[in-house]
Amino acid sequence: MAQGFQSTRVLERLRGVGFVALVSGLTGLGVGALSFFNTIGPMLVPIVLGLLVFGLVFLLLRMALRPKQSSESAQLAKDLVAFERSVDERMDGYRQALLDQQRLVAEQVATVTQRLDASHTVQNSATEALASQVDALKDQVARLEKQANPRSVAIPGEDAAAAQVPPIAVVPKAEAPINVKSVVANDGLSMHLQPIVDIAARKPVLYEAFMRVRSARGQFLEQAQFQKMANQGGLMPTINKKVLFSSLRMLRRLGEKQMRAGVLCQIAGQSLSDTKGFQEIAALLKAYAHMNDLIVIEVSQRTFNGLKDRERERLSLIADIGFPLSLGQADDVGFDPQVLFAKGFRYVRCPTSILLHADIDEGGGHTSREDFAAGLENAGLTLVAEGVEREQDALRLIDLNVMYGQGSLFAPPRPVKPELLQAPSFEAASPRVSAGG
Repeated sequence: MAQGFQSTRVLERLRGVGFVALVSGLTGLGVGALSFFNTIGPMLVPIVLGLLVFGLVFLLLRMALRPKQSSESAQLAKDLVAFERSVDERMDGYRQALLDQQRLVAEQVATVTQRLDASHTVQNSATEALASQVDALKDQVARLEKQANPRSVAIPGEDAAAAQVPPIAVVPKAEAPINVKSVVANDGLSMHLQPIVDIAARKPVLYEAFMRVRSARGQFLEQAQFQKMANQGGLMPTINKKVLFSSLRMLRRLGEKQMRAGVLCQIAGQSLSDTKGFQEIAALLKAYAHMNDLIVIEVSQRTFNGLKDRERERLSLIADIGFPLSLGQADDVGFDPQVLFAKGFRYVRCPTSILLHADIDEGGGHTSREDFAAGLENAGLTLVAEGVEREQDALRLIDLNVMYGQGSLFAPPRPVKPELLQAPSFEAASPRVSAGG
């Protein structure tokens, strides 16, 4: 390839030199002819001689520059040869890479084929096993039929309808009603915990504690249904006391180093209005006042708004003992955060639907959701979003400066291990308070 290119360049140069010599010769002959036949010949002789001298000089210069051009052509030919060699090497590399890729694809195809063959083998064996089971069942049915009709007496056609046994109508049994009082008395409640987490870090900061009860079918009742049944039976003071006592016992058994997140325990309006029930709860809180940084007492907003003066005094007594209060299910945000803080409240739990899907009406006008969260924070209250179910809701809550949340997105309620609710070995030296009704 390079040699052909170099030969082409040399031929072009020779053609250029020959052309100049031919032009110079023809010019000289033409002038000589004119000088011979015309009287102006003596005047053209200097011009002809000049052209001949110019042609000779041009020819000599071309001959002098030829070695240099030849060397440049040789270098160019070398560069072309090197470029051609590099192209060949790259092409060889591409061919090898394609061969390697082809080999790898062939190995993968072989592996997939082997797996498919193995899968078909397993399916065929499973099908054969099922066929064997079906044959065995058919044999068993035949034996049963023979036992039922050992003489193989044929049933007449007209009596065939009478011989058929009508299907038995299966009427589903209604689930037996739960005797909540009996369940509570026999310690049949199951304590559950659900975390309240830092939404960004997904780290628990509190655990809500509550009791759940199973139905006759073994499923846990909805918490709202269970609380309604307990309220109707006047059992909430006993249940609240059981939750509080079990939480304190669990915290003592784990120890403060292992249980770094506190526990939130609800207290119902019945527990504040029932004198005996509240006295027992107050005595329990006073006995464990040194653990007030790990227990938060919560009342629902509906309960708090309906409290009478005596019941408000009893709630204030809990705050005076040192236990922080929480306002739960706060779907009406027309309250003064400063007043709540002065009454001992440190937490407000508000439904996520209220925080995300509506402007907040404080009674005197609308305010933005961002301002609502900031106002609680400035008053010293921690806002917790209840019922966080979707990841996009969690991200929107962070944008609204709502740092804490609770819901199935983070963790569902989980039962507490029974061994954590047993009395620790050192509890005998501590104040003894009964959790019974």
